[in-house]
Amino acid sequence: MIRGPKPKPPSVKKLAGMRKSRIPNEPAIPDLAATALPPEFLDEVAKAKWREVYPLLQASGVLKATDTDVLEAYCYAYAKFRQADNLLKKAPTLVFKTPNGSIQPVPFATMVRQWQEQLLRLGVELGLTPSARGRLNVEPVDKKRDALLSFLRGDDYSPHKE
Repeated sequence: MIRGPKPKPPSVKKLAGMRKSRIPNEPAIPDLAATALPPEFLDEVAKAKWREVYPLLQASGVLKATDTDVLEAYCYAYAKFRQADNLLKKAPTLVFKTPNGSIQPVPFATMVRQWQEQLLRLGVELGLTPSARGRLNVEPVDKKRDALLSFLRGDDYSPHKE
């Protein structure tokens, strides 16, 4: 089976400045609320990360209400990464000798690497990494300017939307 690059969502294509005719229609999904409390099941480290990242993603307009599961997973992975990193810092050494004589890294080192990889994957999905942000052409949100630009471009503009 031949696999190409992962397709970008239409909202990302729009932010990247792609022509409207090249962007497929996207289902209408409501934007995120201006403020949202972190889920109760997250620990305090994950909740703090949620409070840090949520306003940024909400303001960017890329993240929709249906995408909060990805944000939850990102915050959870961040908390587990920090927990494993703290345990790794307490380890007396980074390797140990197994009963058969081979040398292996301590389990916390593997856990840190795995959670770090998960964080990076989820960060790309959310547009939180430098390379993911570099692909976006995000302009400051100014509703009057956006309405004027939409009208000038001939987009689906209606002055009675707001």
